[in-house]
Amino acid sequence: MAIFRGIGGAGDSTTDATLTAVTEQATAAASSASAAASSASAASGSADNASTYASNSLTYSQNSQTSSVASSSAKDAAQAAQAAAEAAYDAFDDRYLGAKGSDPATDNDGNALATGALYYDTANSQLKVYTGSAWAAAAVDAAGFLQVLNNLSDLGSAATARTNLGLVIGTDVQAYSSVLAATTASFTTADETKLDGIETAATADQTAQEIATAIDADATAETTLKSALGLGTAAYTASTDYATAAQGTLADSSVQPGDNISTLTNDSGYLTAETYTGTVTSVAASVPTGLSIAGSPITSSGTLAITFTAGYSIPTTSSQTNWDTAYGWGNHASAGYLTSSSTIDGGTY
Repeated sequence: MAIFRGIGGAGDSTTDATLTAVTEQATAAASSASAAASSASAASGSADNASTYASNSLTYSQNSQTSSVASSSAKDAAQAAQAAAEAAYDAFDDRYLGAKGSDPATDNDGNALATGALYYDTANSQLKVYTGSAWAAAAVDAAGFLQVLNNLSDLGSAATARTNLGLVIGTDVQAYSSVLAATTASFTTADETKLDGIETAATADQTAQEIATAIDADATAETTLKSALGLGTAAYTASTDYATAAQGTLADSSVQPGDNISTLTNDSGYLTAETYTGTVTSVAASVPTGLSIAGSPITSSGTLAITFTAGYSIPTTSSQTNWDTAYGWGNHASAGYLTSSSTIDGGTY
């Protein structure tokens, strides 16, 4: 058995070699141990990294799933928004039908019109609205409207407007009068009192004769009334003043300018016939078709001779009646009358 004497001690070569080999193996073992420790440390780091990577991968997976859910939700929201937009457009399209040349009977989808639907009438340049039964103007042109600030000065015709309102000046309403404008308020007191008194004292059932008698009793009133009415004396003179007892009691039964003298009871001495004499210088006559006249004109003396023109005559009443009947039958030449005769079997036809 060899005894270790320490480094540098005396010994044999075999022992030294063994020691060297052991030392080398120990050193190698130490290096291997150190390497193993480093590998172990590296392995531990790799394990940590792998764990980190695995954790990160899990996080990424979870994030991916979250993103996938969010993406699906966003897709659903986008599709819902698209459907809502399409529904809103369809609703708008059903309400405003656009520009058309005539009143549409259905909406743009071919469905029944909705009350309140609008369209622009290009034929009349007008926006129209559907009332539920018919199309009506949705807006009107204000060009013909009266403006408040103009105080009716923009009327086409003030005179026509007054007529339409029943306010024709001088007919329906009193025109301006400087006399009335200058009238003081005393008219509504003293004068009104007088008028009220007259109205109170008046009798509604007075006859015309009673009124006339009342006027006759007041000379001033009678004269004023006659003058105001423009009456002459004949208008208020008794009719008996214009007729005699022989003519009757009324002036209406007296002799009138157009009556004949023979209406008088005593017409002797009055001209009842007339005879005219004088010199005739020329007398002429004209006759109608069918007659001829000779000797016209007569300038001193002579005779007017009237004769029938050739082909004319005056028929009797009976002949004229027969002629009128025959004439009423029409054209005899084309009526199919027998125009010739023939002998058949001993007879003439």
